[in-house]
Amino acid sequence: MIRRVTSRAYYLNATALALIFCSSALWSAAASATTASPDSVRYVEQAEASSRKGDTAAAIIQLKNAVRVDPSNLGARVALAQLYLQAGEPAAAEQELITAKFKGYDEAKILVPLADAYFGQGKFHEVTTKIDASKLQGETRGNLLAVQARAYLTLQEIEKSQALLDKALVETPNLPSVLMADALLLRATNKYVEAEVQVDKALAKSANMAEFMLLKGELRALQNDETGSAKIFNEVIQRYPTLTRAYVARAMSRLARNDMTAVSQDVTYILAHEPENPLGLYMQAYLLTHDNKPKDAVRILAAHPQLLAGYAPANYLLASAALADNRTDMALA
Repeated sequence: MIRRVTSRAYYLNATALALIFCSSALWSAAASATTASPDSVRYVEQAEASSRKGDTAAAIIQLKNAVRVDPSNLGARVALAQLYLQAGEPAAAEQELITAKFKGYDEAKILVPLADAYFGQGKFHEVTTKIDASKLQGETRGNLLAVQARAYLTLQEIEKSQALLDKALVETPNLPSVLMADALLLRATNKYVEAEVQVDKALAKSANMAEFMLLKGELRALQNDETGSAKIFNEVIQRYPTLTRAYVARAMSRLARNDMTAVSQDVTYILAHEPENPLGLYMQAYLLTHDNKPKDAVRILAAHPQLLAGYAPANYLLASAALADNRTDMALA
């Protein structure tokens, strides 16, 4: 029998919040570049319309066309990078941002999305060493400090994360990204009540941000309010029915309650939409072990070394499944 996992909806990169906003100012810059051709501007306008409808895939195609017909439209290239970030393609976003910088785009306007692109690829050292927050001011600087604080937190450098957040909280105390980064640091140090206070402040500024709501749900679960956390997760999924992250959070909460049937339903959705989702794979392996199929669980876990490297419960599960499969050497390792 596998010991019940008590950790709630944590992620391999639990600090990676999707705080990416493709603002009207950004679209304006993409469409009104002085050197942009009429065809490029037309594609940008179509991309903006698609983005407002929530069709990110179509917007990406249209912005790629805008850049193809006019490579000098650097605003379109930066907007494309922002949409790549929203679509979970940080490597592609990094490429577009570096190209825009090389071609002369205002560096100050791309440092925050570039930090997000590094973060999304797990390049946490690059976030903290390659980007200089002193080049920025105001909320833009606050957003960058928040990303860098989250990178230090992921690297387990708590004091450096706290030092950056102390600066950010003085300079931009009500900025949602700073509040959320502080909440994550407080959660990491088991200060769940204080963390939820910061999340509530962020929600007061951005009430419909799914990531803010999900973190609140996770904090409710960590304070043993299973009913409250379940209500929040269900509400997020009702509002954002295609947000895989929400299904993962709910499934991890259900796993803690040992509600295997409900976990299985969520895992089916997660892996259908993101076959390599690390926690989706972890929960699939857990379900297989629970169903007395340790060999299949071992196969899944052993095939994903990044999951094992970044999530300690996966190692325990692999050891337990390997032992149940009479693979003692693997279990001991």
